[in-house]
Parts: sequence; structure tokens; C-alpha cells
Amino acid sequence: MKNANVVARGFFGWILCLTGLSVGVFSLLALIITFSLYSLQNEAFLIIFFFITLFLGAMAIYGGISMVISVHRFRQYVSLISRQGYRTMQSIAYGSSKTVEFVRQDLQWMINKKLFINARIDHPSDRIVIGNEPIPVPVPVPVPVPVPNKEQIRPIINTEACSCSGCGASAIKRKGVPVRCEYCGTYI
Repeated sequence: MKNANVVARGFFGWILCLTGLSVGVFSLLALIITFSLYSLQNEAFLIIFFFITLFLGAMAIYGGISMVISVHRFRQYVSLISRQGYRTMQSIAYGSSKTVEFVRQDLQWMINKKLFINARIDHPSDRIVIGNEPIPVPVPVPVPVPVPNKEQIRPIINTEACSCSGCGASAIKRKGVPVRCEYCGTYI
């Protein structure tokens, strides 16, 4: 099951594009046929009506394309955050070839529209936080980490790597136990 908001936004975007295209083409054909068959010197109302329907068709196409593009950007952000581990606005902006301010506003808009169901932007650290993930505090002095010997290293058993069918995010989970994707809420 995919995030219903993402699926609906993509579906309605395409429907809006096709509706706008149909209205625009029908209106343009009707305008051409009417001009070729009739003299419309005194029919200003019909001419205005045709141009209004052309405008409405163009606006529907624009709105649909905007919806489809926002779904594409959402999937790109999920890929950058989940698969590549980008969390700061600067790294996400770099990965998506957008400005930091655009990415910040776009992610906040997507959070408000419930495309990201379990995320928030932490403004002091300028990071996106998924779920209850703690915000890392920078450590001023590096701390040496002891290297464990082979006897101390035990493999994690009963886990598997998987990817979400809803948004493509990668995750590690216990074998046979369904978990919710922390990005879109789909059960994996």
C-alpha cells in the first residue's frame, strides 16, 4: 500500500492534464470550425467564450503538470534522504540541484500536505527529521573508538534489508515482521 496522498496527487495531476488538453483541443477545434463556417463579426460573446475555455484548459494543464512534478520531487527527496542518507537542507539541495531555500520551502509544503507523514524540519540544525530520530549534536573533539576483536563482533541475526513499495526507501527490519515505512507509512 502506498501513501494515499502521493498516489492521489499523481493520479489527479494526470487527470487534470488530460482534461485540460481535451478542453483546449475541443475549444480550439470549435473556434476554427466556427470561423470557417460562419461570419462572427457580431458574435463577440462566442469568441470570448472560446478564449475563456482555451484559458481554462491551459490552466488545467498547468495545474496537472505542477501536481505530477511535485510527486516526482517527493520521490527524489525520499531517495536522497533514505538511500543516500542526506538529512541537511544543504545536502538535499545539492543532490536535487535546487537552492537551499527552495528545498526548505518545498519540504515544508510536502510535510504540510501530508506527503511526508512522519517528518519535520528542525530549523536550528536545518535538517529534516524522520520519525523520532534524534538530532545529532556535533562533538567538538573526536572521541577514539575502540576496535572490537573478532570474538566481540556478532552478526545481527534475523534481519533483512528491504525497500518500500510505496516510496522506494530502504530499510532494515526483522525477518517476517511487517514494519511501517518511516517516510510514507506503507507497511513493508
